[in-house]
Amino acid sequence: MKVAAVGAAIFALLLPSAAAVTPGVAKIKLTGVVISENRYQRIYSLWNKPAYQQKLGTGFQTCVPVGEDFTDCYMTLRLGRGQIVTRGVSPTVSSFRQLAVVGGTGYYSNVGGQMTIQGLGPQTILLLLDLTAF
Repeated sequence: MKVAAVGAAIFALLLPSAAAVTPGVAKIKLTGVVISENRYQRIYSLWNKPAYQQKLGTGFQTCVPVGEDFTDCYMTLRLGRGQIVTRGVSPTVSSFRQLAVVGGTGYYSNVGGQMTIQGLGPQTILLLLDLTAF
């Protein structure tokens, strides 16, 4: 029963509506599948399968080397209710990246927090967003 409640809360954050995120803590879990890439940029189709079968949005990621050991990344998530913008510097060889949520639009205009990106394979990533709405 708790799983269904959490799933419903996640979809309420992603699907179209006019209100802003209610102040407090929220979590979003997405899977990104590469649909396009070049040297520094990747575009992802965003999903939350198997709980929800429709595409939830698109992620635009740019990662640029900073020296030999670090990568500066930023990612914009375009979702049904608005956009979430993240940015951070992480070790180049890391198996995951943590980016700060630095802004948003629409429903997400009042959020901050962090996003963790973990690779699930050569073309798939897991995105875990821990948001705090103000």
